[in-house]
Amino acid sequence: MKVEFYGLPGSGKTTISKALGERDAKFVYLHTSPRREIIKYFPMFFIHHPLDTIFWLKEILRECIRLHFRSLFRYKLHLFFISVVQYQKACNNKGAISLIDEGLYQRILSFYETEKSRKEIERCIAHIPNPDVLVIANNKETEFYRFLRSPHRHESPRLRLGQQYFENWMEIVRYNDEIIKSVLKSTQKNVIVCDGAEGLRNCIDKIEKEV
Repeated sequence: MKVEFYGLPGSGKTTISKALGERDAKFVYLHTSPRREIIKYFPMFFIHHPLDTIFWLKEILRECIRLHFRSLFRYKLHLFFISVVQYQKACNNKGAISLIDEGLYQRILSFYETEKSRKEIERCIAHIPNPDVLVIANNKETEFYRFLRSPHRHESPRLRLGQQYFENWMEIVRYNDEIIKSVLKSTQKNVIVCDGAEGLRNCIDKIEKEV
């Protein structure tokens, strides 16, 4: 079973999924993929989802060329590889409940630098293999933490593009996030919404109960 997490950067996806994996052994948290796993799992994903793979590679390239953000091409490509590897590892973990906190739904937020229409969002979602359960994480207190307050925030290639760019990007991400959540709630069957205001324990209890 594949449980994928979606939410704004810093909304609690990793915190919830790691805590869930630590509390219950039947849940397996999938760590960020090193290069050797990309080499191993990416071809498997491509074999099973060739059209989806090509769609996302073209989207990354088109977006970076259009906006002349060559500095973000390698960054976005790496994020794509992480998502693909986590999904394929989850497919290979037969009998386990795999937790994907960096999936392709998340990449709709990561890849685009402009506001997207509902039709465009639906087009993107059509090229994402569906997990068994999708968890939407919300937490206003921690949104964009790694960009705003993390000690390592200055390592982000987005922040290197300047404060004005970054503030505009945050507004675009918030706009796209509302549309994405609306589409997911209306089209995906197994959606669990976790609000950070409920507390970490309640979020974990909710997921355990419904999965």
